[in-house]
Amino acid sequence: MAFYFNENEEGYAASLMGVDLAVVASIVSAVPEHRRHVTILSGTLPQYKFVSDKQILKNVVDRLLGRSVPAWTTIQSDDLTRVLSTIDIVAFVVDGLIPPDAREVHRLLTTTTGYLGAIESLPAETIGWVIYDNSLPARYRIVGKELRIFYRKAEFDAGADRDEMPMEAFRESGLVARVIWEDTGMRDSYFDPYKTLEHAQTSAEVEVMVTNQMTGVVNEIFLRAAQLDPRLVKYLHGAFKSFERIDTSDALAHAALSCRRFIENLANALYPPREGKINNRLLGKAEYRNRLWAYVQDELSSNSQRQLVLTTLEDVGNRIDKLDTVANSGLHSDIDQIETRRLLVGLTTLMYDLLTLTEPPLATPAAPYNDYARETMTEMLRTDPD
Repeated sequence: MAFYFNENEEGYAASLMGVDLAVVASIVSAVPEHRRHVTILSGTLPQYKFVSDKQILKNVVDRLLGRSVPAWTTIQSDDLTRVLSTIDIVAFVVDGLIPPDAREVHRLLTTTTGYLGAIESLPAETIGWVIYDNSLPARYRIVGKELRIFYRKAEFDAGADRDEMPMEAFRESGLVARVIWEDTGMRDSYFDPYKTLEHAQTSAEVEVMVTNQMTGVVNEIFLRAAQLDPRLVKYLHGAFKSFERIDTSDALAHAALSCRRFIENLANALYPPREGKINNRLLGKAEYRNRLWAYVQDELSSNSQRQLVLTTLEDVGNRIDKLDTVANSGLHSDIDQIETRRLLVGLTTLMYDLLTLTEPPLATPAAPYNDYARETMTEMLRTDPD
C-alpha cells in the first residue's frame, strides 16, 4: 500500500521527520501488536521518467489504479494525473498491511501535513516495481513493539555516516518499546541478484497462488460448517474475533475459551456424546477431544493420514490448555500473543482436516434446528384459538 504526500506543500519540509512519525504511529495504532510486521520504503517518486509524455503518464495512472483488477485507492484518476504532473510526491510504501488495516492507516493520516491519499500496489503490475521497489530505499521494519531502522553495517564500519535523526526521533516519541538498527547486508545492493523485475513477478505470483489456495480452504470450511451445524459459524466468529485485540490476560482467557467452545461444538456435530469407550477412552459430553480422536479413527483408513490429523488435534488442544493456564494465572507477555497466533493457524488447519474427512451429508442434520422448531411449535399452539 502506497501513501502519497505532497512534498511541495508549505510546512512539509519542516515536518519531514514528523511525517515519518505519523506514518509509523498510524500503523502502530491500526495493526494489533500480535500480527504487526511491516516494512516501509519511502522517498520521492521518480516522476521525471514519465511526466513529459502524456500517453506514458496516462498508462502509468491506468496501471497504478488497476487495469483488469482494480486497485483500492482514495485518489481519483484525474487527481492522480494532476498531482503526478504538477507536484513532487513522497511515497511511503508499506508491505504487510491487510485491507482493513490499510484503510485505518489512511483514515489516521488524513490530518497529516501534505497527505494526498493511498493507492494499493498491485503485485502483478510492473509499474509498481519500477517506481516503488526499484526506486525507493527501504527505511524501516516494524515487528510487534519494535521498530528497526535499515542501514548497511559494512559501509558504516568502513567509515560511512549513519543517519541518527530517525533513531533519536523514534526513541523520544515513545511510539514503540524498542528502536534498533537492522543490517540489510547485500540486500538491495549492487550484489543483490534478486533485485530484478523477474524475481518481483515470481514473488507476486507466489503471493497470489498462496492467497487463492488459502481462500479455497476458508471457503471449504465455511460451506461444510454451515451445512453441518449453523451454530458452528457463531462459535467460529467468537473464536476469531477474540484474536483481533489481545492486550490483556482477560482477552487471552476469552480467546482460549472461544477456541475450546468451538472445538467442543465441532466434536458434538461430528461425533455426538455416547456411552462406552474406544481404546479405553471415555466418549461422554466432557470428553470432546476423545470423541474427535474416535471420529478420525473411524473415518481414516490410512494410518499415516490418521496420525497427521491426530497430531494436529493434540497440538491444538495443548495450545488451548497452555493459553488457558497462562490467562488464568494472570500472566501476559509477547510469547503469549505469538502462541495465540499459532493457535489460530492450528485451529484453521484442524477445522479443514476434520471437516473434509467425509463428504458433505446428503441431508441437512436436524439437531441444530430441533430446539427452535419445538419452541416455535409450542408458541404456535399456545396462540392458536382453535
